[in-house]
Amino acid sequence: MDPTITALFFYVAIWIGIYLVGRVLRAERFGFVLSPLYFMYKTTALNEWIGSVAQKRRGLWRTLGNVGIATGIGLMVFAIYKLAQNLYNLFYHVEAATSIQPVLPLPGLTISWESFPYLVVAISLVLATHELAHGIATRVDNVPLKSAGIFVAVILFGGFVEPDEEQLEKASNQTKMRVYAAGSFTNAAVGLVVLLLFANFAATIAPFYTENYAVKVVGLTPGAPAQIAGIRSDDIIVGVNGKSIHTFADLQNAMSVVSPGMQVTVATLRGDFRIVTRADPKNSSRAMMGVTLSEFIIYTGRYPLLPSNLPNVLLYAEYWIATVFVSVAFINMLPLYVFDGDRFLEAVLQALGIGRTKEIRMFTSSASLVILGLNFAVSMMRFGFIKL
Repeated sequence: MDPTITALFFYVAIWIGIYLVGRVLRAERFGFVLSPLYFMYKTTALNEWIGSVAQKRRGLWRTLGNVGIATGIGLMVFAIYKLAQNLYNLFYHVEAATSIQPVLPLPGLTISWESFPYLVVAISLVLATHELAHGIATRVDNVPLKSAGIFVAVILFGGFVEPDEEQLEKASNQTKMRVYAAGSFTNAAVGLVVLLLFANFAATIAPFYTENYAVKVVGLTPGAPAQIAGIRSDDIIVGVNGKSIHTFADLQNAMSVVSPGMQVTVATLRGDFRIVTRADPKNSSRAMMGVTLSEFIIYTGRYPLLPSNLPNVLLYAEYWIATVFVSVAFINMLPLYVFDGDRFLEAVLQALGIGRTKEIRMFTSSASLVILGLNFAVSMMRFGFIKL
């Protein structure tokens, strides 16, 4: 059976088992809400903690909340503009368009197994911080929380807050705007910080690691000398015939003095390999090993016990966290009924004294749904289904 199908059956079996055990133990008595594919733990204990956090720096939270209102308006306008622009490009300038597709964390189907853990962590963090921000914004202006808690849905972890909707509806428009904008504002702020760390990764990792460049094997020609000698995909080449290799130029210089049929000693992090070269089919005077290469960075810890692969893990984690946080910040502020942007727009219209808010919300929600849906549909038509 296909490994992906096996994994899906495995997930389903585990969650059905958790659900059945919870039903037998009557877990709802302890605040659990169970279904075959998720469970929630509701408690009022977290309410007190969120309330204490909100009260300790109330002035700071309100200032940040007001910044969040301005940011929320900007995110909403920018999201609509970029989606409309991308839709235009998808129809008329495909080369300038971006493929926008929903991300479903189904390993092997919609996302590679290598990227899967990073996406799960990023989505779990974005959910937790988003809901915590809503909770703090709610309690800053003394709107009660009914409950708060955590949830696990198949493979995603997160938190949630449940404000008293009746009391929130009676609150001032400024309070409502702060509450509805808080999640996306926090996601945008965290996402931009992580994006800056990602863009300046070499500088941020420098106090702990040194960088050395090498060449990585990313492909092998079947039956070619390198494969016969035992070179594998993902091997890191650090030397050829005793000469250090850090870049493509180093490798080209080392191979420029090698004739077809000569033996070369290729040093990798996995060991040394003796390869008898062949003539390049495109140029019989050039020796070839039969490898496809890319430049690669090797990190060496400045201190004992620092693992060499940790920087690569951090780099991928920063990429996914920045991507997910910023994407959620924009999409969530679309004025769609299911998103925070809809309630935020309603509060903004009421604060400005604009009437017929129901009709305006219906129009903006319908328009946003059409623009987002068309971006999804046309992206898949133009670029096909993209597996991350």
